[in-house]
Amino acid sequence: MVVIGAIGKLKGYEIIKACAKHAKRNALPLQFIVLGYSMNDRVLEETGVEITGKYQESEAPDLLDNLNPHAVWLPSLWPETYSYTLSIALYANLPVFAFDIGAIAERLKEHDKHRWLMDLSLQCSPDKINARFCDFRAENVYR
Repeated sequence: MVVIGAIGKLKGYEIIKACAKHAKRNALPLQFIVLGYSMNDRVLEETGVEITGKYQESEAPDLLDNLNPHAVWLPSLWPETYSYTLSIALYANLPVFAFDIGAIAERLKEHDKHRWLMDLSLQCSPDKINARFCDFRAENVYR
């Protein structure tokens, strides 16, 4: 699962950390990568999250392609008004997981790519989020 951008509290830092901890503790077959950086890379790395580091916007499509992810996760907890990171994911034609709020959800619905939208209440349930990721993995990775 690749998370794109500069990840702070409102961009889902705590839920990424919680999901990574849950996955590690339960030996789930999930890998979390931040294409970019976070408010505390060291703490995320301790939970098993890979951090690629800062990038120029023009580099993002190639960096994403080189990571060869199965999906993108945009765990923003507030209703964004646009989302350049979603544009990157859509350009790569990757499935996108996100909470069903704001412009990210609206744009995914417009592109008929809303299958993996999650209710915002799941932000407190890393086990349920990871279950969705594992379901996706089982349906798509081994085809």
